[in-house]
Amino acid sequence: MRVESSELNTSKRAALGCAAILGLILVGGVLLVLNRDRVVAAWHAQAEGTRATLFRLGEVMSISAALKAEYGLKLDAGYVTSTGSRILTITCTDCDLPVETTAEAYAHGIAVAAIGKTKKVDQIDTVEIVFRLSDEGDGAEPPGPYSFTLEELKRGR
Repeated sequence: MRVESSELNTSKRAALGCAAILGLILVGGVLLVLNRDRVVAAWHAQAEGTRATLFRLGEVMSISAALKAEYGLKLDAGYVTSTGSRILTITCTDCDLPVETTAEAYAHGIAVAAIGKTKKVDQIDTVEIVFRLSDEGDGAEPPGPYSFTLEELKRGR
């Protein structure tokens, strides 16, 4: 008779364990349904972060190399998504601005060339150009920064 009692206790424990697991699954499902907007938003944020990382790794290096070859500038390119807008930033270091054009027109040309060098232009909202001039020792402020929306740059192509 003692064996039957032990088997009964084991069966009760197994049934109780299964019921607890099913209860947790049910509660998790209900919470997921109730918070689906938050879950979807988190999923989209994660996907955007992944796309931004991939953009940074491939496209920024490609754009940077192409602009260095075309303009002969020392520059650093970056990609920012934390502001809500997706910004391609290009910092030209130790550069001399051409005298035949304005700094803004030169920045616009660099920005147009940058979006022309990428296949992922749909992941850029704004291009920002910053100049760090080689002759800043005279106390003059560098021009800019200059920001151009994608629509402005597409019109300038």
